Amino acid sequence: MDDRLRKDVDSLRAVLEQDLFTAQPRMPQQPLLVAMCGLPGTGKSYFAAKLTGQVPFLVLETDRLRKVLVEHPKYTTGEHRRVFRSCYYLIEEYLSNGYSVLFDATNLNEEFRSYLYDISESTGTPLAVVHVTAPTDTVRRRLKQVVRKSKDSNHSRRANAMLLLWEGHSKSQVARLLQAARSSVDDWLRRYEMIGEAGLIPERSGAPETTVTDMLRRRLVELVGEQPSVYGYHRSRWSSELLAIQLEEELGVAIHASTVRRLLPKLSVCWNRARPTLCIKDPQKGRKMRAIRRALKQADAEQPVFYVDEADVDLNPRIGSAWMPRGKQTTVPTPGQNQKRYLAGALHSETGQVVWVEGEKKNTFLFIRLLAALRKAYRRAKRLILIVDNYIIHKSHIAQCFLRHNRKFKLLFQPVYHPWVNKIELLWKQLHDNVTRNHRHNTINQLMAAVRCFMMNISPYPGSNVALLKT
Repeated sequence: MDDRLRKDVDSLRAVLEQDLFTAQPRMPQQPLLVAMCGLPGTGKSYFAAKLTGQVPFLVLETDRLRKVLVEHPKYTTGEHRRVFRSCYYLIEEYLSNGYSVLFDATNLNEEFRSYLYDISESTGTPLAVVHVTAPTDTVRRRLKQVVRKSKDSNHSRRANAMLLLWEGHSKSQVARLLQAARSSVDDWLRRYEMIGEAGLIPERSGAPETTVTDMLRRRLVELVGEQPSVYGYHRSRWSSELLAIQLEEELGVAIHASTVRRLLPKLSVCWNRARPTLCIKDPQKGRKMRAIRRALKQADAEQPVFYVDEADVDLNPRIGSAWMPRGKQTTVPTPGQNQKRYLAGALHSETGQVVWVEGEKKNTFLFIRLLAALRKAYRRAKRLILIVDNYIIHKSHIAQCFLRHNRKFKLLFQPVYHPWVNKIELLWKQLHDNVTRNHRHNTINQLMAAVRCFMMNISPYPGSNVALLKT
């Protein structure tokens, strides 16, 4: 069962729960399925009411259930299939649970009745199809009254079309006689077969006064939270046009894509860049996070806690947004062949002081140089606790050998793929935003001079206002 069918079934089941409690439609030995069949206005619902007065049935009336799923029904083919699809699922469910069901619908199409045959066979339930008809003279008399007395010419023309079809005229002949499109005659006949004479009443011209209802707003927010593929679309993202199409299909409300675009910001929905995330979970996440929180809580001068990480500095500038004249894109020259330098830094969790080193290679020796700088800067501390990621240089044999001979250091590894745990990542972001992004340095030495100036003035972080620093 797809998500849409599941939601529709849940909505209808909630409505039928009260009927289920009231009717108590259990049969002593075997449940029974009764399917009404006939044109609207022929007395199917009247017959169903009389029958349920004698034998307890759970009644599934499509006219009633349709309005549960669609606030403003338009009786389109897609809407019709959606309602019947949910009803068939519930019929099979209730029959399997021992309840007798009466399905009150037009059921004139053999395609739709075939589903009932399959349900009867799969559940082993007897099926009775009750075909209800009304005297032809009675139906014609009602339609002729509409033609003579209706003040709406469109209403009269639609009723006249039904009379002409009954007299044996083809759809094309009726279209020519009434000066209407063949598709309009098809639409009138379909609506008449679905809901009877009420389907011939023309809809009021112009847009409804309350096109954007509370139900539409709620459904729009729900759709944004789901993927288009759930509803059979090949797109990976919703567009305003696609949302408008889906809303019209579900709620029967014609709404323009521009209306959807104006409505979304009012519902606190914006067009923004998605954040990538991995589905890989760290089984040790809970234990690691508890150890980090405990260390941060117990941190003091004797055992300070540091956020430790490395950053890359590229001669090829990182390209980012900047102010520029409209219609004239700013150019940033690039050296072509990239050169790299690396930084290793440690951010004090309480004071915001930064200890850092630089190197030409991002390897274990860069990490050890940082540890040596920390040991020198915090000689009086009994223990230095470092929060690090799972990069290989923090776990290499050389690093482990160094740590065994320097018991002053203790490493706390953050959970896998959780960079936001390490607060020094924000410092690196500010470094790139202020120095390396869109830079115009010709050599790596010029760039590193700017990086050193930034790093020497970054402490304490945050709060140093290094972005306003002048050379």
